[in-house]
Amino acid sequence: MLLLFKRNDFPAFFILVFFTFLVRLVYFIEVPSVEDLGLFYQSSFYNWDWLLAFYKWSPRFYLLLSTLFWLIFATYFKYVIVSEKLIGKKSFIPAMAFILFASVLPSFVIFSVQALSALLLFIAFAQSIRTQYNLKSASHYFIIGLLVGLAALLYWPSTLFILAIFWFLLSMRIFVLQEYVSLLLGFVLPLYLFVSLYYVLVGEFFWGKLLSLTLMFPIQLINNWSVMLLSVLSIFILLYGLFLARRGITDNKLLVTKKWNAVTVYFIFGSIIGAVSIVFPSVSWIFSIIPFSIILSSALSNNLKKYNTFTFYLVMLSVLGIQWLIRFL
Repeated sequence: MLLLFKRNDFPAFFILVFFTFLVRLVYFIEVPSVEDLGLFYQSSFYNWDWLLAFYKWSPRFYLLLSTLFWLIFATYFKYVIVSEKLIGKKSFIPAMAFILFASVLPSFVIFSVQALSALLLFIAFAQSIRTQYNLKSASHYFIIGLLVGLAALLYWPSTLFILAIFWFLLSMRIFVLQEYVSLLLGFVLPLYLFVSLYYVLVGEFFWGKLLSLTLMFPIQLINNWSVMLLSVLSIFILLYGLFLARRGITDNKLLVTKKWNAVTVYFIFGSIIGAVSIVFPSVSWIFSIIPFSIILSSALSNNLKKYNTFTFYLVMLSVLGIQWLIRFL
């Protein structure tokens, strides 16, 4: 089956669509309860209650739209990974890797406020690692900062990602003060506009709510056996994928190595942002799944064909096993 995704054409895309609905079939058969999804509608400063009402009204339709949303993202995800040469050959393996691991738990499957924030951070990451090709650097930095600022407005722990952005950019280009001023201006603009609009509409400053924000780290595990299996599998893929990524770099080694260093930092910050939740794993772990899927792509697309097949079926069986395990334990 893995060979079907090693193509880069329309048939491979349609295979991806079929594969996506196949690995998520269990959720359409038995729709997850609202409790299983966590606070997928909760933003940092306001709740998107219409998402909750929409899911309660028609959960299968919501799942369908969520699946289409992730399919579109997976296609863009694949485009970035291939164009930035994070894997050796053009294929749909990155898209498949993301869809596979993002289907393991109900809270990862659906569209959420956290998912939208994570999408903005990924776009900011993609723009950062291709900065060296951009001639209009100041405006480019402003857009990157704006993306992170919008992500933070949706889910405030995303604010931490601005530190990762600084690391990405400093590793790609020399420091130019004007560019980093533009980056910070773009970052604070969404919050400034939101606070200003809040004052105009409500008549009071928003600073009290900003100062009341706190970090909440997990104090409770859900689906213990499933989490243990998922954690062991993730650690194995993480180490194996990073090892193969370094080993498989052939063209423009210095630049691609910098990009893979950025992926590692992205995963670290994504995991920190994803950990800001009372329970583990929660819907916010989508922040770490996206960079993890880049690493998984490396573990599935190297020259060691037998190991690729073994890794694919290991992940596939683990994902399907966890999906059913959480229904019986």
